[in-house]
Amino acid sequence: MINSIIAAITTCLKAEFGSRYKVHMEEKKQGLMEPCFFISCINPDSQLFLGKHYMRKNQFCIQYFPETEKKKQECYSIAERLLLCLRQITVMGAMVRGT
Repeated sequence: MINSIIAAITTCLKAEFGSRYKVHMEEKKQGLMEPCFFISCINPDSQLFLGKHYMRKNQFCIQYFPETEKKKQECYSIAERLLLCLRQITVMGAMVRGT
């Protein structure tokens, strides 16, 4: 499921920012080309909810590496766009709400 969510996030990022922005899921030690994003799942949690149903919470860290000299301004601008484009994503045919 986590890999499916990462794939959906990647699809949203590509749609919002285009192919010029690379998206990575694994650590890249050399040859990092900016601008780019890194996506990782942090603290996945699953709790018994009702009967045999589970509530799953998956937090994702989306790191952005800017390309311009005004790095903070660029990061703030990207953060606003991220909030809008990731508030709803399609995961395995179902709409999932991001918070």
